[in-house]
Amino acid sequence: MIFGGKVTLSLSQKDRNEYFTLYPTCYFGDYQILNGLRASETYKSGVEQSTYCHCLSKKDLLDLMITFPDAKQTFQKRADARRIEFRRIKKQYERFANVDKQAEIDGKEELDSARFVIQHYSENSTEKPPFLQEHDYYFDKNDLAPIEDNELEAISDSEMQTRTTQEDLERKQKEALSKSLEFLVVSF
Repeated sequence: MIFGGKVTLSLSQKDRNEYFTLYPTCYFGDYQILNGLRASETYKSGVEQSTYCHCLSKKDLLDLMITFPDAKQTFQKRADARRIEFRRIKKQYERFANVDKQAEIDGKEELDSARFVIQHYSENSTEKPPFLQEHDYYFDKNDLAPIEDNELEAISDSEMQTRTTQEDLERKQKEALSKSLEFLVVSF
């Protein structure tokens, strides 16, 4: 949870295609941990003023969910809704700005100079675009780029790859544990 300062989200690379800012009392990372996903966006704390966050490790959060199963239901429901909302905001920006996702990921994105101007803003700049200044910008503008609910709820390719990797890792850990236990049993 952010207590002071702010955190800005970029599509995939720091300082490029910044599209959303989180302010004090906001939090992030919950849906990635609870759903076994890896973030596909980049999070950057403010540089001109300190950012203070209270952080829980992945292990601590998952341990709390095991200890408090009723709370897990609430957190899981909220995490699923937040994932959809974060994806909606990200996709609105991508579509509205006509972002070539693969070129952006590769760092080779070329913006149409007739439509876009690359600008750099300091945190104290008064000329930032409204989507980086207004807390509720995307929440008030649902018509920027219509996105179907099924597209927001679907697991993306990067999320599926992360989930598969996580499942493989857990399977390998269980296999290693079983072998260790078999060795211990045979040794005695």
